[in-house]
Amino acid sequence: KQKVWNALTTPEQLSQWFCGRWVGEVKPGETVTLDWSSEGYGTCEAIIEEVDPTDRVSYRWHPGEDCSMAAYPLEEATLVVFELFDHADGTRLIMTESGFDRVPLDRRSNALKANTSGWEAELKDLTAFVEQP
Repeated sequence: KQKVWNALTTPEQLSQWFCGRWVGEVKPGETVTLDWSSEGYGTCEAIIEEVDPTDRVSYRWHPGEDCSMAAYPLEEATLVVFELFDHADGTRLIMTESGFDRVPLDRRSNALKANTSGWEAELKDLTAFVEQP
């Protein structure tokens, strides 16, 4: 469980599986920058919401192409939550992103589609990362 937790909360490890570069600490209230420039996607920002060591970490961000926190009102941000549970085979991770109903209709469909496919790829990358010897 600690290995998965570290992959979700350590900037150096987040930079290896999630984005090209994670800038900022995973602490409640912190605004962090996720840099996908090397992959052609630009940068995003997120505000860390909750950190419950080894069990739960969450943040808010604006889904889709323009994901600067200043791009849209905070009320339109979605909430990304990672929850970790002990499991007989190791660690069970449940990741959810909620709040798409708060994203205006003109952006909602694209944001939902992009983030759904994006999370599928990112979670595969996370699995491969934590399963390395």
